[in-house]
Amino acid sequence: MPLSRFYLDLLDLLLDGDAEGIFFRHHMHLLRVSSHIYTGVSVWVTLSYTENISVPRYHKDVGVLDGVTIYSPSVPLSASASLHYKNGLIECIEILGHGSEYPKKQLTSYTLVQDWVGSPHRRIKRNQLSYKLITILKKMFPFIEK
Repeated sequence: MPLSRFYLDLLDLLLDGDAEGIFFRHHMHLLRVSSHIYTGVSVWVTLSYTENISVPRYHKDVGVLDGVTIYSPSVPLSASASLHYKNGLIECIEILGHGSEYPKKQLTSYTLVQDWVGSPHRRIKRNQLSYKLITILKKMFPFIEK
């Protein structure tokens, strides 16, 4: 399944600023969602690369990029997002709810905030109307990425 606007927005903020993020930023549009594993307070989004595509591997075998907080009416106490890579390739996104159950649905109204030390503190804000409009525009004009 292709990445949703929500996952693209998360990756946009997670893959920003440091060498790992800049390297993996070129992989963003080669990824698909393979599965969702809900644990109650978190969701693990397993990602895979588009078939028959050869991509360069990062020189570090494993790692985690984190530092994005999720605010949404659907997540009462906020949540945090991190990206995990293994064998030099992106493996999954982990979203952890802070003290509450994470919803088993795709968020359409949210604010994402970079919050790691030294980050540019970028924000992305979407509401249901903008989410629906982007979805309609992407169907009408498939070449639109953002």
